Amino acid sequence: MLKQPEIIVLSARDKIRLRDQVQRLATTIDKRKFTDADLTNISYTLLVGREHMEYRLALLVTSIKELEEKLYSYIAGEEATIDFFQGAAHGNDDILSVFGKEEELQTAIEKLLENKKYERILDFWTKGISIDWNKLFDQMAVRPHFISLPTYPFAKEKYWVPSEIKQPSAVSTNQLGI
Repeated sequence: MLKQPEIIVLSARDKIRLRDQVQRLATTIDKRKFTDADLTNISYTLLVGREHMEYRLALLVTSIKELEEKLYSYIAGEEATIDFFQGAAHGNDDILSVFGKEEELQTAIEKLLENKKYERILDFWTKGISIDWNKLFDQMAVRPHFISLPTYPFAKEKYWVPSEIKQPSAVSTNQLGI
């Protein structure tokens, strides 16, 4: 029996941070020796437990091995693989114009979730459309749980305090009228 695919999403404020996110997740999966049994919890943590930023990558995978392969393919610049979606969360007016109203779009997304049309959903998500990912897990007998995964790779920028800081001069109590 073919296993149901899991959705893996990563996002960042820019392309460089997104690549760092992918690298950190790939390294963590390798070091922690995750198994296929962990895949749903990884998906849940990334979908529900993380902020979704502008630059986005989404994958459909059925095993940890497949997840690792796709992550390392992305790192190597081999981005054209099956069930691999990426984009930026701006300029999604064309999607909204097709549906007319946000409510109509959300109704369509709910139907896609019910029918497990993940490719369409991920295409929408990578273009910036908001998805209520909790709906994926609401019908499960046992709800997945959050697991420890790498946090956001902030840019390592240095900010220096000016060397000349003006100190307030001392005020005597006579000047204050005390």
